[in-house]
Amino acid sequence: MTDFFNWLAYDILWGTPLIVLMIFTGLYFTIRSGFFQVAHFKYILKRTLGTVFSSKKRKQTLEEDAGKGLVSPYEAIATAVGGSVGFGNIAGVATAVTTGGPGAVFWMWLTALLGMLI
Repeated sequence: MTDFFNWLAYDILWGTPLIVLMIFTGLYFTIRSGFFQVAHFKYILKRTLGTVFSSKKRKQTLEEDAGKGLVSPYEAIATAVGGSVGFGNIAGVATAVTTGGPGAVFWMWLTALLGMLI
C-alpha cells in the first residue's frame, strides 16, 4: 500500500505526467481564449499597475466600479503575487539556472505565459 502511494505521489503527481498535463491545459486555454494574456495585456496592466500610479479621482472611480465588499484588481494581483512568491520560488529559480543554465529562464517564462490562464 505504501508503494502505491509513493508511486502515485512521486511518479504521477509530482512527475512528468503533471508537467505535461499543466502545459497542455495552458495551451488549450490559451488557444481557446484567443491568446487572452497577450491580446489584452494593455488592459491588464492598466487595471492593475495603472491604479497604483493614477490620480485619486481615477482610483475612486475604479473602487466604485469594483463595488462594495469586493477587492480591486490591484489588490487581487498583489495578493496572488504575494501568496506565490517566496523563498522557495527564489531558490527554485536559482537551482534551475544552476543546473539547467540560462535556457531554464526561457522555459520558465514560457510555462508562466501558459500558466496565466490556468
